[in-house]
Amino acid sequence: MCAVRSAEAQRSDFTLTVVEGIPTTGLHGQVVDLDGAPIGGASLTYIGPGMVARETVLTDVDGGFELRRLEPGTYVITVSAEEYRPRHDLTFTVVAGAMSPTEIKLAKAPGFFASLLRAGFPQGWVAALLTMLLVARLGRRRWAPDGEPDVRLGVRPFVGASAGVLVGILVALTAPAVFGLITESLLPPEHGSLGWAPQFAKSSIISIAALGAPLIGLVVSNAPGVALSPRRSVIVAGCGGVATGVTVFLSPTASGLGALRNNLRFVDLPGTARTESLYIAMVVVCSGLIGMLVGLCVSYAVSFLHNRRLTPGIATAPPST
Repeated sequence: MCAVRSAEAQRSDFTLTVVEGIPTTGLHGQVVDLDGAPIGGASLTYIGPGMVARETVLTDVDGGFELRRLEPGTYVITVSAEEYRPRHDLTFTVVAGAMSPTEIKLAKAPGFFASLLRAGFPQGWVAALLTMLLVARLGRRRWAPDGEPDVRLGVRPFVGASAGVLVGILVALTAPAVFGLITESLLPPEHGSLGWAPQFAKSSIISIAALGAPLIGLVVSNAPGVALSPRRSVIVAGCGGVATGVTVFLSPTASGLGALRNNLRFVDLPGTARTESLYIAMVVVCSGLIGMLVGLCVSYAVSFLHNRRLTPGIATAPPST
């Protein structure tokens, strides 16, 4: 946690700025790396007293920023920049009638695999894999034998992963517009903080679709006695999607449940418990639907290839000699 000193004894740290005869209340400072070099173009997203939605500003070429005419109180800021590790949920106290100063330091971003681990995707992949294998195994005891697809073993993983990739692209392209409409409908003050739920859920859903859907398709296409049955494929893949969603929203990411709770703590809006419940419901339901859609696509694709191999081809005459 990073906070600006707000005690009266530290008043000398603040810059008094007067605009049109009225003291300006706000926050100013600089974003730098660990060596003190300025980071231009960094993004600062903030929320605080009197604000219904988060707002974003960019630092100048010297890493400087100014947030003017803010209400006094505590603000939550997320800072991110390309090639740097973002800092989430920093808290700053803004003093009435002064521009409170601060310096925010960013470290270089970790490697690709470390980022995936922090986002919860390896854990999500393991959870989805174990869940789908367990459901498929339990289902085999109850489901009638349906045979195995007459499709080459190397083709089935390719079909499954490709179906997952296509569904992931479709969701990634449509999710911003869909969740944007939901957010706008929930942002009026009478809904309290409910508008925050789709804002946070959108990022989680896009991540699940992009990185979780291919694995779900891969497992469904190779699970014994599953791929040729759309119903079984939908059940197994849907359970895998839900397991991925639960793991991702519990991970310490900028769009996870923990980040949502930290932001809601500093905003004077009603209905925070409902907001958390709506966020969880959105992530779980949408991730389950993504999995079900992947399972359905995989089943139809594998069944199509299976039926083609079973259909006799047209005999061709041998070449004349």
